[in-house]
Amino acid sequence: MTFKMTNTNRTITIYNLSSSTNEFIGKGDGYIPANTGLPAYSTDIAPPTTKDGFVAVFNFDSGKWSLVEDHRGKVVYDIHTGESTTINQLGKLPDDVVSVAPEGHFVKWDGKKVGA
Repeated sequence: MTFKMTNTNRTITIYNLSSSTNEFIGKGDGYIPANTGLPAYSTDIAPPTTKDGFVAVFNFDSGKWSLVEDHRGKVVYDIHTGESTTINQLGKLPDDVVSVAPEGHFVKWDGKKVGA
């Protein structure tokens, strides 16, 4: 369903989005006065069902949802240096990180793990 303005006041289900990522953060009833649009960072299009490790993200240009990997809060390790970092953005993990901590002080990537 695509939102259409009308000449009448109404209450509809709206799906609220994060202002920084456009990810779905909850739904609720929204009062829409006559001849006005949806509140900012919301849509009337229901998000898809998500699975573990993914979030629903809305694209305003296409008017469609997509499922995006969510690794935020996970600690990963650089395969070149062994340095740890915490993921803070949506999306796939970079190719040069692993989730297993390196063993020892002198790290080397063997194609499968970081080790001494």
